[in-house]
Amino acid sequence: GIWVGGLSRAYFSAGSGVISRCQLIMQHFESIPDSKWDSVAESLRNSGAATIDFLPPAVCDIHAYCFDAAKRALDVAKSDDIGGLRKIGPSDDSAHATGYHCAGIDSADGSSMSRYNWHREGFVFSDGDMFDVEIPEADKGAQQQQFQSDMQKFFASMHDAIATNVLRAVARNLGCQDEDWFANELGPTDKSSQWHVKRYVPLCPTDTAADDGMGHCKKEKNERNERHGERGGETNIWLPVHTDPSLISIVLHDAPGKREGAMGLQHQILDPSSQKKIWVELPWHGHAIATVLVGSVLSYITGNFYPGAKHRVVCCLPATDEKTERVAATLFVRPRGDRMLLVPPSPLLLPGTGANSVKIRNTTFNDWIARVSRNYMKGRQDTTKAA
Repeated sequence: GIWVGGLSRAYFSAGSGVISRCQLIMQHFESIPDSKWDSVAESLRNSGAATIDFLPPAVCDIHAYCFDAAKRALDVAKSDDIGGLRKIGPSDDSAHATGYHCAGIDSADGSSMSRYNWHREGFVFSDGDMFDVEIPEADKGAQQQQFQSDMQKFFASMHDAIATNVLRAVARNLGCQDEDWFANELGPTDKSSQWHVKRYVPLCPTDTAADDGMGHCKKEKNERNERHGERGGETNIWLPVHTDPSLISIVLHDAPGKREGAMGLQHQILDPSSQKKIWVELPWHGHAIATVLVGSVLSYITGNFYPGAKHRVVCCLPATDEKTERVAATLFVRPRGDRMLLVPPSPLLLPGTGANSVKIRNTTFNDWIARVSRNYMKGRQDTTKAA
């Protein structure tokens, strides 16, 4: 049987045999020249954000397939008609939690974890941990999807292929002699990173509209925006302002091909004309696009040479389009917990002396993320302030 893009079912059902999940994905990236990745690193250095628009067609098909598997599993999890579903509890450490969580900060069992999930339900995977979701036979479809193996392929694309190439380009951009410096000194990161697939859930009829046409939820929306640190009530905030506690973050959106905008994902930049900070939506989204954001860890160890991307998600879906969903997969590439945070050996950073001198405290990533996680759980506006 052939699926989209000419990829066979056998391709998606391949396990950990002769060809590993990493090898299957990486084969599609071999023809991409370093110069394309280098342009991504330069954009990250200039603005803290970058868009990858040169993903191979076969990888776009993989993303589409994996998003479909995730949405089927989300429907099953939300219906709560299966036993044994791994759920995140109110006492779980958000930095290392794995499982499903519902949307809404005021959920009865507290399982949404924090205000950052007021509008989001989804699956979280931490430190290489995985789990399966039993999808009823009637809901599997022609492809007979296996949730856990499909999510492993998703992770392979984001981490093993995209993120690895971006961090190599960052090392080259810094002038490091070892382009694998991040993996060698702070990793390996495949067992220390966190990632999730989340679906945005409108909690009010007007959450799917750009205005408050129905009126009766305006007060509720403004109260939520106040709690998210947004003032004035002009914007309907789905994900409040923050910087990710990562080296870099990779964001994929569920939409065919390449489409304009980023479904409400905005990052803050300095307007060169007014010298004021403004919000700008990322230019593209879709299965053919990966958005890269600089996290607070990379910003910290480079002395803001790579500026952390302060970002948010605002409601942008039309009220009349009931079929439109905002589903996104996000990878937070994190150092191994026992690794000391180090300044990269770059001639541009001149550690110890000079105008660009970068000095950081002696701390492991575990200690650093523990402080960040406590702030996340408390719902503070800036999750990286303590760092």
